[in-house]
Amino acid sequence: MALSKFNVFIDDYGIVFNTLTGYAMALSREEFEEMKRGNVPENLKDIIEEGFSSRGDEVESLMAYALNKNVLEPTLLLTYNCNFDCIYCFQRGFRSNSSVSEEVVRGFINYVRKNERGRKVRVTYFGGEPLLDAGR
Repeated sequence: MALSKFNVFIDDYGIVFNTLTGYAMALSREEFEEMKRGNVPENLKDIIEEGFSSRGDEVESLMAYALNKNVLEPTLLLTYNCNFDCIYCFQRGFRSNSSVSEEVVRGFINYVRKNERGRKVRVTYFGGEPLLDAGR
């Protein structure tokens, strides 16, 4: 059983965090060291179900995980416009006064309707300052 390449080991606290699934697990020092060496302690074999191990091709696992989650979490970029000047912002070079078109919004809504399959939907609004475009 191979450990996932998405695992991050936080030494000071004996925590393994998986950036793909968002799961975190506190381990004993012995379990933690064993996991860091790439071995899964016998009492933790069920971690495959928690997303800390790889079941083969990680890209296929990622797709299966994303498509079978209980929540559909699409992201909609509303605008690159922004009224802040955050020094850490990677979007600084993309800023413009353009906004998402009605056609894209309709396509987004159609995508959600087609793919929600009874799941909860949690939309993330992204880009610049998304609320600048909220009045449309």
